[in-house]
Order: sequence, then C-alpha cells, then structure tokens
Amino acid sequence: MSYPYLLATLPPLDFRQKPEITSDQLIELCRGHLSEAEQSQLEGVFANPPLEEGPQVLQEYLGFRRSLDHELAQLRAQELQSKADLSTDLMPEAPKPLAEEAKHAHNPLESEMIRLYHLWDRLRQLEANHFLNFSALLIYALQLRLLERKNQFDAEKGRAKLKQLAHELLPNRFIAPTMEEEAS
Repeated sequence: MSYPYLLATLPPLDFRQKPEITSDQLIELCRGHLSEAEQSQLEGVFANPPLEEGPQVLQEYLGFRRSLDHELAQLRAQELQSKADLSTDLMPEAPKPLAEEAKHAHNPLESEMIRLYHLWDRLRQLEANHFLNFSALLIYALQLRLLERKNQFDAEKGRAKLKQLAHELLPNRFIAPTMEEEAS
C-alpha cells in the first residue's frame, strides 16, 4: 500500500470532534504496509512517553511541545514566586504568548484544552509541508494522540480528584461543596 492510498483511507480528524479511528486501529491498519522501522516509529508516537527518535517532523513537533511546556512551567513558577531552575537546553522556540494564554485560563481543564489546541495548530503548520509521505502519516498519528488525550477528560472525575488532593494537602481547611453536592 502506498502512502497516498493509506492516507486516503484514513478518516479525517477534527479537533472539535471525537475521532472515528483509535490509535490501535491506526497501528493495525498500517501493519504490513510500512517498513519495520516506520512501524516502530508510528507505534512510538503512542508510547508513554512518545518515542523521541525519528524524522525531522517528529523532532520539530516534540521541540515545540517541549518549549511550550517549558514556558508554561516558567510562567507558573513566576506566579508562585518560585525560583524554578528549568533548563533552557534544546528549546528551539519560546512560544511565550501561547503559554500565557494557557496559563490565564479559568481552570486546569481549560488550560490543558488551550495547550492541546496550540499543539494541534503546530501540527497543522507542519502538515502544510508534508503530504502523501511517511511524515504526513506521523502528523496524523500525533493529531490522533492529541484527540485521544482530549477525549479522555472527565470534568466530574477531575473535580473529585482536585477535591481529594485539596483535602490531603489542606486537611484542616473547609472546602465549600459544589452546587450538585448541596442538592443531594
């Protein structure tokens, strides 16, 4: 199977919608159509942490992600008036305005959604230079990974976890119940 045919058989991905394909399905669909090294790199995209070795497009994306996360950590440390000793090595760009947008979100979920959207946008920029080749397939896989992360969020579970952590860290502080808890 050629890259154009393989890419043409994949359902389109949209940041606002749940994907019609899973990472496991993508990996299985590609099995036997890629070289052993390419299959390994594709599977590495979905590993935790993702495989850091690979084509230039993967290096560019991971460098951007590292830079964005670095800037976000720096901004949060400054807000806490902490002396964060974060390395600036291997930071190809410093997307401070994007990190500031994520930092100023109303809550952690919104912050992560903004972060994911900026990563998605970076992949779209990279996609413009890569089509109908293995790099385009890696970009698709990276987009799918972002969508799977985005769609795993559950606001109710997040609130429960935050409340649990707050009680563990501040056991003597009263934390007001949510409107749903008051109603029950």
